[in-house]
Amino acid sequence: MTLVAYKANSITEKKSVLVMSENHQYRIDESNTLEGKEKGTNPLNTFLGALAASETIIANMIAEEINFSLKDIEFIIEGQIDPKGFKGGDLNPTFRYIIIYAELDTNESEDKIQELKKMTTLRCPILNIINSEKVSIKSIWNKKK
Repeated sequence: MTLVAYKANSITEKKSVLVMSENHQYRIDESNTLEGKEKGTNPLNTFLGALAASETIIANMIAEEINFSLKDIEFIIEGQIDPKGFKGGDLNPTFRYIIIYAELDTNESEDKIQELKKMTTLRCPILNIINSEKVSIKSIWNKKK
């Protein structure tokens, strides 16, 4: 098995972080209420965005592999965390639960949608990182109306 390495570098300006990865860069920051400068999204929303992006990419890749007719898929991902954990409390500072909503533009059957969901769940690297932390995850996939 050949492993593929990923790398991100950061330059910090207090709580504002410029992240560089491959040929791209983006800013992660905190809100003014947490002494940030609001120059970018916060780390937790960035993480949920990374999960949405990973789910989208993996679902589209699998759809091609299994000849699943997928015109579009949109994810909305919500998570809840107790901020006492990262503010010095004695709580684990991880998400307590995450809800994944996926809306699919497809003419495939409900069984095929559930098959795509199962395969995506098994192969999504970010979701598997979360699963290893025993976070409660609810995943709801529906056709667009």
